Amino acid sequence: MRTQITAHDLTRTFDGRPVLDAVNCSFPAGERAAVVGENGSGKSTLLRLLAGVDRPDAGRVVVRAEGGVGHFLQEETLPADLTVQRVLDRSLAELRALEGRLRALEARMAADESAALGAGGEEYGRLLTVFELRGGYDADARLERALAGLGLAALPRGRRVGTLSGGELGRLRLAALLAAAPEVLLLDEPTNHLDDGAVDWLADHLRGRRGTTVLVSHDRDLLERVATTVWELDADRRRLVRHGGGYAGYLAEHAATRRRWAAAHAAWLAETERLTEAATTTARRVAPGRGMRDGNKMAYDRAGGRVQRSVAGRVRNAEERLRRLRADPVPPPPEPLRFRPTLRADALAGTVLAAEGLAVDGRLAPLDLAVEAGDRLLVTGVNGSGKSTLLSVLAGELAPDRGRFTARGRVARLGQEPPPALPGQTLLAAFAAGRPGTGEEHAERLLALGLFAAERFDVPVARLSTGQRQRLALARLVDAPVDVLLLDEPTNHLSPALVEEVEAALADYPGTVVVVSHDRRLRARWRGTRLSLTPARPPAAPAPSAAQAPPAPPSPWAAIEVPDGRAGGPYALALGPDGALWFTLVHAGAVGRLAPDGRIDTHPLDDPGCAPTVIAPGPDGALWFTRYGDHRVGRIDTRGRATSFAPPTPESGPYGIAAGPDGALWFTQSRVDRVGRITVDGRVDEFPLPWPGAFPAAIVAGPDGALWCTLNQADALARITVDGRVSRHPLPTEGAAPVGLTVGADGALWCAEIGAGQLARMTADGRVDEFPLPDRGCRPHAVLHGPDGRCWYTAWAAGRIGAMDAEGKVEEFPLDDAGSEPHGLAFDAAGALHVALESGTLAVHLAGGAR
Repeated sequence: MRTQITAHDLTRTFDGRPVLDAVNCSFPAGERAAVVGENGSGKSTLLRLLAGVDRPDAGRVVVRAEGGVGHFLQEETLPADLTVQRVLDRSLAELRALEGRLRALEARMAADESAALGAGGEEYGRLLTVFELRGGYDADARLERALAGLGLAALPRGRRVGTLSGGELGRLRLAALLAAAPEVLLLDEPTNHLDDGAVDWLADHLRGRRGTTVLVSHDRDLLERVATTVWELDADRRRLVRHGGGYAGYLAEHAATRRRWAAAHAAWLAETERLTEAATTTARRVAPGRGMRDGNKMAYDRAGGRVQRSVAGRVRNAEERLRRLRADPVPPPPEPLRFRPTLRADALAGTVLAAEGLAVDGRLAPLDLAVEAGDRLLVTGVNGSGKSTLLSVLAGELAPDRGRFTARGRVARLGQEPPPALPGQTLLAAFAAGRPGTGEEHAERLLALGLFAAERFDVPVARLSTGQRQRLALARLVDAPVDVLLLDEPTNHLSPALVEEVEAALADYPGTVVVVSHDRRLRARWRGTRLSLTPARPPAAPAPSAAQAPPAPPSPWAAIEVPDGRAGGPYALALGPDGALWFTLVHAGAVGRLAPDGRIDTHPLDDPGCAPTVIAPGPDGALWFTRYGDHRVGRIDTRGRATSFAPPTPESGPYGIAAGPDGALWFTQSRVDRVGRITVDGRVDEFPLPWPGAFPAAIVAGPDGALWCTLNQADALARITVDGRVSRHPLPTEGAAPVGLTVGADGALWCAEIGAGQLARMTADGRVDEFPLPDRGCRPHAVLHGPDGRCWYTAWAAGRIGAMDAEGKVEEFPLDDAGSEPHGLAFDAAGALHVALESGTLAVHLAGGAR
């Protein structure tokens, strides 16, 4: 079978730490190979090298795939203003171009028979083979199947990428890649955002495709159903080992390796004992015989000497062989992992964990809990329902805001993430920290667990991978007897073989177990009780007696329904010169107006697909907005009369817009890395930015008389003077992906770092401070200076609005509908905050921003 991918002696080092060391592997055509190993072992690095998006320090990769190579990354930032349809179109663009070339060749050959016999015919045959191999005739149907299978059939094609949740974006990227059907598919953790049904569909799809698949995944069910071979990356030895027979063969080989190890140790032990006994016994032997007559003494002396010399030789041989055996011992294999109970009589009966009204504001809804000795409890619930918070409270690491709980016996917790490393602390020192015994005793215990080789004991913990540090946390847990195990995603970061060992150890453990896990196989095999949590709501005041009970406090939010709002998609807001709030309806191709008296008018634009995006007041008393769908800039006066302007560069992707200090309207052109300007006489100018792929997004007039914009893909801000001179100002965090931008009361620039889950503040002297938000996964989007002096922001992935002061102190306000996706925000003339929601409404915060 033809080999499609071959890697020769790949070596890759990061920050002086070798991740891959002279690794070799090959993948034949049509193979479905899984690459497994703990987190940090180099799996993603290997896929990047195979895909050609990273270069090795040494070695080379050879790929033979006329049908192309597709690479799915765990995390990938797409331009926030791309529509879903545009992402899908880009995925099929190569096939469309291929089809177009085939049609052109067909027309040429039909007009000229000689072309069919020459180079044109050869090219046509080659391209047709590739087109058919990639299922070009089935591309549209395959795209629809992928969207349906991954739960995106109802996703509006006009929605922008920036409005999608992390899970939706991951599924969209996966559907687009599968629809493109490259000959070689490299998938890095494709199930991270999939529910069980979508994983089942993906498994069936991968089993049915004809190309080569290389899959990195911790999903053991997917590995078992899809993989025909398994390559295991050993983080300690930085080796890559191939196992045939799929996932079952991989596990069988691990078991066989342990058996061979045990047999080799037993043989070594038996041979050592035999040689020891032989040397001792032989050395004591005396040659047998009866008494000799005087005439035979000479012969006796000669024979006796020969016997003694022979005996001495055998003793020396045995001792030499024994010396060599002892110099190269075969140690016993590590014992299977076992969690040990303390066997304390007072902890083995009755209730060991009890909670009543236990709650943590905004994180854990009130609950009652009683866990008996020996119980096995699986805690489930959607993200944000408080599963990890519950375990932290039960472990005594977090104090509840209300309620009470008791715990009996010794309780230990394994967290989702390994604890941070202390400066300079070695692996062995971290294992022994706080525990009695000598260094030699700790080393013996750690070695006996089989989780680390002895040569790793002196490695600083800070230089260990995430998976190795999680192994260290597991080693400390296994080494100490406990009565109650609290395990938060215990399969995180570990290799599948070690996960199987952990499961077996849990099955044998007689104590109490409380587990939080998303692992499908662990949940399917669970033989205990289950507790399902629901997300917490903001805390209510303690209830007084019935006679004194006041009415429930009102919600801080009020909702204003937009006609056909869910289909229209309210996106950006701006306060107009007429005192009304104007907003864009991105999916409906319209602009709305919320009058001070609450009346809403909708003004359809000339192109329903123009996708009006960001809106801002202009110096001419009108509202100006970008039209991302048809690549124009629109203007609407306060009476609803609209016009539009076309920038010189086609398909430029206008996005952000702001009035400049020169009286012109400035806008970003995200798809062509330019900034445009519309002067008072209607002339449209463009200023190229010297950073390809930077994706300029939001733009504001700065306090220094220049324009500033965010460079979403360059992790920076750009400054543009009114005469077109530009400069770049990097942000400290790689992957920050800045989007929204505003000017604070102190003249500083504030931006939302959607990729890092934080806000950044740049002062007039160029200093940048970054402030992480409480939930780093909330994906902050729009930012706006408020009348209270704070920077207000929308966290569209978390369904909340927040405000941050200049010191980084945050106050957040969850929306009534936790599933809403907040986009733009604006303050009305009275100082009340309005937010545009994907659900089709405008939310009004009754406290406004006045505090």
